[in-house]
Amino acid sequence: MVSERENLAYMFNSPTWTTSDLASKIKGKSISKLVKDSSFWVAAVDVLKITNPLLDILHQISGTDRSPMGFLYDSIDRAKEKIKRNLGHEEARYDPIWTLVDDIWDNHLHSPLHSAGYFLNPSLFYSSDFYIDAEVTNGILYCIVKMTVDQQDQELIVLQLDEYREAKGVFSGDAAVDQRSKISPDMWWSMHGGQCPELQKFAVKILSQACSGASRYMLRKDLSEQLHAEGRNCMEQQRSRDLEFVHYNRRLWHSPSSLKQEIELGHDDLKPLEEWIVDRN
Repeated sequence: MVSERENLAYMFNSPTWTTSDLASKIKGKSISKLVKDSSFWVAAVDVLKITNPLLDILHQISGTDRSPMGFLYDSIDRAKEKIKRNLGHEEARYDPIWTLVDDIWDNHLHSPLHSAGYFLNPSLFYSSDFYIDAEVTNGILYCIVKMTVDQQDQELIVLQLDEYREAKGVFSGDAAVDQRSKISPDMWWSMHGGQCPELQKFAVKILSQACSGASRYMLRKDLSEQLHAEGRNCMEQQRSRDLEFVHYNRRLWHSPSSLKQEIELGHDDLKPLEEWIVDRN
């Protein structure tokens, strides 16, 4: 709408509109007035400043060949910073949006898998602005314990992480360094982690995960697949759309976050974790 602002203004000022039946109706008059209201367009631009960085994350998750698990943790922070810049660094404007984003991230989306994926993504880990805190450290340690049954393998992974952290051995090779940002993180580990087999298997397992929330909320993905299937008539499409709307809203309404159930790291919290993990090796 914002990109077509001039055309919309022209349309509502045109003889074709002013002589139409819609122009004399209440809704027509209301919309015509809205299009001519400069404050509406200011608000519309602000909406884009907030939503575009978040939509970029959705495109990253669903629209690229790279596995998004290694990027989502970092992308959320970058989206927040971009929203802050877009809103002129005015805290009164961006802080309420940050609060909303944090609530969705903390209570609906985030898991230790995202922290571990961030740590194991070489394009981020070896960058100058990589930042590690307790959440990232706890996330990768939790995943090591949760996803590796054998205690000896757990110890080997921790030892091999030192080589990765300090870029020693195979991680310091010219090809490994050159391809940190050129190939997907899971592919990078498959190609360059062979001398640390336990860590390699662990990293590929994490970085190969999808970031869909369907498993966590028991959503039926087949409803969306039906909705976008080719060759369906309008009535079938509408029926699928109605089923999808009712099913998704019902599931989200009864989700743990909606019921105010707290999830604390360190307890038997991530029961869906086993459902998400698919060993592709």
